[in-house]
Amino acid sequence: MKQTNLKIKDLLSKREKLTFLIGMDCSVDAPSSLPNKQMMIETIINYFCPESERKRILNIEDLKLEQLIEIIRYILNEKLKIIDYFGLCTKPNLQHFFLADIIKKGQFVMTTNFDSLIEYALLKSEVPLEKIIPVITKDDFEIFYNPIQLLKKGFKTVFKIYGSPKNVISGENTRDSVVAAIKTFRLNKEGKNILHVEPYKRKVFDNISNGRSLVVMGYSGSNDSNILHIIKILRNVQKIIWINHSESIQTGKEKIYEIYSPFIKPVDSYFSNIHSWN
Repeated sequence: MKQTNLKIKDLLSKREKLTFLIGMDCSVDAPSSLPNKQMMIETIINYFCPESERKRILNIEDLKLEQLIEIIRYILNEKLKIIDYFGLCTKPNLQHFFLADIIKKGQFVMTTNFDSLIEYALLKSEVPLEKIIPVITKDDFEIFYNPIQLLKKGFKTVFKIYGSPKNVISGENTRDSVVAAIKTFRLNKEGKNILHVEPYKRKVFDNISNGRSLVVMGYSGSNDSNILHIIKILRNVQKIIWINHSESIQTGKEKIYEIYSPFIKPVDSYFSNIHSWN
């Protein structure tokens, strides 16, 4: 790994074909102010678990939010109404408006978030309601599998990898999309719990990444091993740009590192770690 003299504008130039993969940390900043994964884990445990067991459960190594939600769904809350919490926030922050602008400029955005804040940012950015397509359900993924064709027709699309409790554009209740995704949380052969991507989403993954640079935002890396599974199944990614936000680094003084090795598989062969983006 070596530090470079590059700046963010060099990596995210208008000439680049970009696909953004967005995580929960993008919804933490005000006015959205949604909790990050660790905060959600602690809140769920404190609400559902007996006081005598909370500390022991919180100390479970590598406990994943999705794993916890699946346990709660299976034992206590089959309809997964707890996930409706993410639909309550309607105030996008600066990062959501940036993503809305990126979509308007013809780049692609997919997210593992359950909230609809990117869609709200598109609406507040004066994109007509009829031109916004959140891809959430199985039917959505089977119909809207080609982002390039959707772009040519003038649609602004957000691909919701793990679903969303509601399609805020059509008004459709889509909680079942989250239930279906969470149900895939299983123990794999390496002994790590991961969310698997359903087969009907593979066409979207093939089309959304082919020949493009992948920009990863909103993932801490500490409790987000699920996205490594997503990255591994993306095809023909040109390079990977991983953005970490840090309040301690001033705007314009971001640090960009490059990792390259001929021994790493092609999808991982170019990996930039940006420690600050304000």
